[in-house]
Amino acid sequence: MAMFPNLNSKNNHHHLIFIYSFKRLTWLTFFLLFNSTHIIHAQKDNIVIHWQNISINTQHFKEEYSLFMTQSPGRDTPASRRAYAYKMLERSVIGEWGKRNQLDLSQRVQLYVNRQVNFVRRQRYLEQTLLDTIPQPNMPQLHDAFIKHKTHLRLQQIYGNTRREIDSLYAQLQAGADFNVLARTSMQKYGIPEPEKAGDMGWIHWNDLDLAPEHVVYRLKPLETSTPVASLNGWHIFRLIERKEDIALDDASFLKEQEKLAFEWRNRRFTEAASRHIKSILTAHRLQIYSHKLEALWPLIAPYSERLNTPEGLVAAQQEIPILKAPRLNPQTILATVSGKPFRVSDFLAFLPDVPAPYWRRDLRQALEITIRDAILTEIAKSKIPKQDAYVSLQTEMAQYTARYYATLSAVSDTLHLSRYERAFYEQFKTTLFRDGLITQVEAWAFPDSASVWQTLRRILAEKSLHPLDSISSQDFWVQDQEIPTWPVLTLRVTNDWTGIQGPYLHKGQFWILRAKQHLPRFQKFEDIQPKLPAIMQAQKRLIAHMAALPANYTPAAAQINQAALDTVLPSY
Repeated sequence: MAMFPNLNSKNNHHHLIFIYSFKRLTWLTFFLLFNSTHIIHAQKDNIVIHWQNISINTQHFKEEYSLFMTQSPGRDTPASRRAYAYKMLERSVIGEWGKRNQLDLSQRVQLYVNRQVNFVRRQRYLEQTLLDTIPQPNMPQLHDAFIKHKTHLRLQQIYGNTRREIDSLYAQLQAGADFNVLARTSMQKYGIPEPEKAGDMGWIHWNDLDLAPEHVVYRLKPLETSTPVASLNGWHIFRLIERKEDIALDDASFLKEQEKLAFEWRNRRFTEAASRHIKSILTAHRLQIYSHKLEALWPLIAPYSERLNTPEGLVAAQQEIPILKAPRLNPQTILATVSGKPFRVSDFLAFLPDVPAPYWRRDLRQALEITIRDAILTEIAKSKIPKQDAYVSLQTEMAQYTARYYATLSAVSDTLHLSRYERAFYEQFKTTLFRDGLITQVEAWAFPDSASVWQTLRRILAEKSLHPLDSISSQDFWVQDQEIPTWPVLTLRVTNDWTGIQGPYLHKGQFWILRAKQHLPRFQKFEDIQPKLPAIMQAQKRLIAHMAALPANYTPAAAQINQAALDTVLPSY
């Protein structure tokens, strides 16, 4: 029985890829194990926000908002939930225009939705096949996970692709060979060119390694070397350089993190089981790659590869790669055969958007192998998971919502006259893009000499009131920072009583005491920044398209929000 010879090739830019098996799975990075059909049915009809006949249900909000919060530097608050609900509603409102104009029937949209549905079907197939085989952790296992979670290891490794290779390296080590030399040369052999990085794994945390290597390395003492140990992607000899442990290992800390640890413990074992299951499927197939035909694709893909680190570039790759056209590009060209079945350029381009960015490089072999893997699993999943599956149905709706929104933005962008939106753009973004410091409203009292001002201040403090100032005329000023150098207006606390009185401050030969009444933001004038707006707006064209695509009769105030649903859709803030 032949197998994919390089499907798990070790040539990767990241020196930990050999044992971070779950990071090698294109679409299986971290998915919720506990999504159940009854939860989906229970929440689907509960509306979070709506406007006219357009609404966002709780399950859709929960899925998208949870993903947003994993990537956001902010924290979950009632205000952040409300803001994101309004954002989702606006996208849905804009997407509805695209639906009415049949943009969701375009090839781009259809390919995107199909790709997302296939992605979810692969998830569901693995979940249904493997989830029941993963046990719940017991208390000793959770305690062990807690200790490892609080322990960080700095490691080196010697790598071998096969047991024979690692045994040879271990024999050299036992005979007196230098560990550092063997680590560098073994890792450089498999794609780590920098001598200073080869073999040095840096700091390792719980869940970074496959289970077997993790079991070994957490038992090492500083400068101790392990015997050879297998991961899902090869063989390793480890050396522990340094160990660090967090101080807080008490019962209260354990109880606080117990639920999260249990989830991560089980998800980790599910991920590894999925990786093994995938390998068992792939080994049943024979693979032959036509490298010269694959190499010819790189000049067409390279421009997209260079832009994958930007949101706009990522969207362009998602939308355009599956329908890529070029004079010498034949979609029917066979790039590989899989157990005798042709895998064509069109197949490769259809699955390529799901391949992680590091594999979009001149040598496209690994990217091709990943797309073949996903294609094989998709065919299996299609036969096992119906489109009517509750979770698949939900994800289909979410994919359509996303695709309609971006298709509408693209259509609007193509006909957008930016100059028409200069004033609206300025008003909407002046608090973030065109802010020019603060201006402070100050109530001020002037005194001719220091004796009188200090006498008044002592009376204010003694009486704890502003009455000593009743007989003195006050003046109101709007003052910018440093406009009056001796007045520290930005440090004044806004109050309406005696506690905000500060001074005395010398100005124009008089002694002043001050009270801040309010601080207000100050903005650059529209007329001053108008010449710069075309360049600024061009960089923000997608945001402007969003503004332009919203119906004239839509306002956030007209939307109806279900605060009770927002509060309960996820655990407490």
